[in-house]
Amino acid sequence: MRLPKWAAIPVAALLAAVLISGCGQSVYSDDTRIASTVEEYTYTTCNGGPDADGVQQQFTGFTGVDRLWTVSAAQDTTVKLEFSRQGKKGRWKFVAIQPDGQVFTLLEQKDDSTFSGDMSFDLKKGETNLCLVGDKADGTVILHFTEKAGLSFTASYG
Repeated sequence: MRLPKWAAIPVAALLAAVLISGCGQSVYSDDTRIASTVEEYTYTTCNGGPDADGVQQQFTGFTGVDRLWTVSAAQDTTVKLEFSRQGKKGRWKFVAIQPDGQVFTLLEQKDDSTFSGDMSFDLKKGETNLCLVGDKADGTVILHFTEKAGLSFTASYG
């Protein structure tokens, strides 16, 4: 059975969209895609968002890469962070995309556990994107910067 000529364009467009989207593959485990994507995500629900001091956010159905902050550093420096994460399902991580494009996973959760604590991490001179990355994740995250001298934080409200 042959398709009518008028149907060829919509069918070709649908096929192209499927191929371009990577056939639905998650960006979660692909650092190259994470570094190049930065702002491509969906939430079923999302309450809360970032400000210059941190984020408190409760969400369901989070998939993709959500940039929370762009951080400008005049020199290499260390940031201190308090964190709390309660997962209900899916995978979730908090990453730093350094000025050279390298992706560093700062926190990661692959189950329905709860964890909290404090940590420090190094930022290179230049602009670093701090992002959440999710794969069908539900839960709550609280991140609060306790030491960020010499840094300029720009919150993203995608």
